[in-house]
Amino acid sequence: MIRRLPRIALTAIASFIGLSLYAPETSVAESVELLPELRTGIDPPTGELVKPKGKGPFPAIVLQHGCDGVQDGYRWVANKLVGWGYVVLLVDSFTSRGAGEGPGKGVCALPFSEWIGAVHRAQDAYRGLAYLRGLDFVAGDRVGLLGYSNGGVSALEASAASALGTPRNLKFAGGRFAAVLAIYPECGQRYGAWRVVREDETKLVGIEFYGTYRSLQPLLIITGERDDWTPAEFCKKMVEMSGNSDLQLIVYPGAHHAFDTVDKVHFSPKVRNWNSKTGLGAHKGGNAKARKRVYVDMKDFFDRHLKRSAE
Repeated sequence: MIRRLPRIALTAIASFIGLSLYAPETSVAESVELLPELRTGIDPPTGELVKPKGKGPFPAIVLQHGCDGVQDGYRWVANKLVGWGYVVLLVDSFTSRGAGEGPGKGVCALPFSEWIGAVHRAQDAYRGLAYLRGLDFVAGDRVGLLGYSNGGVSALEASAASALGTPRNLKFAGGRFAAVLAIYPECGQRYGAWRVVREDETKLVGIEFYGTYRSLQPLLIITGERDDWTPAEFCKKMVEMSGNSDLQLIVYPGAHHAFDTVDKVHFSPKVRNWNSKTGLGAHKGGNAKARKRVYVDMKDFFDRHLKRSAE
């Protein structure tokens, strides 16, 4: 079954995502293109939309990928969310903009100057929010945001009350997200009034923290204790200095970056890492306990905040 999507903030395009890979039997997958109502000076992103069977209205989640671009792993997460009763819009911030080394290859090993910045990706998130709110099968007041790694950076930027783009984004989307979850994001950078000053941008020494991070809505950060790509220590400091009850942090013991994958922990020497003395390289890989727990914590968080008004 193919649904014709209304022209609100997205336009349906003809190509179809293979249902055998993406949300079999429980949802419809369709490729969509975001229109550039939020002027960013770059081409608009694309997206993939999936939904549970039925008329709804359903709660929904905007899903943002990491620096690796859209991979089947993110589609697997989207399918899991659909199984929990959520409509999911997986936003692709890279492909239509020619970012990275080709479709599905991402930007992780490229200079930071070639990455799509947090400001633009936060705008992408709000574009997705505006679109979902226009769908008759979505409960517009129960839309959340989920971002992984570089997508987690976008989630933190989109949630920051004092970020420069926040007023415009809120006006465009008709308000904030109902809940935001950032998984192993980089907390050691500027988000509105919160900023981190480093003596040397490629060293974890001489670091000072200023300001406070205030979230627009309930925000949960989940990260790994042994993450040397996006260290947990910065997130701990952010939460400690915020004094904001809406901002919470969970740190999984012994877990590295990408703890939710099934890959063995390994060192990736080519990825850009401003938390490394050389500016390159990080450990990443799965952790069985963390991989199991993250979906429990994820479901609990979103169900508490996105399904509460429906019960």
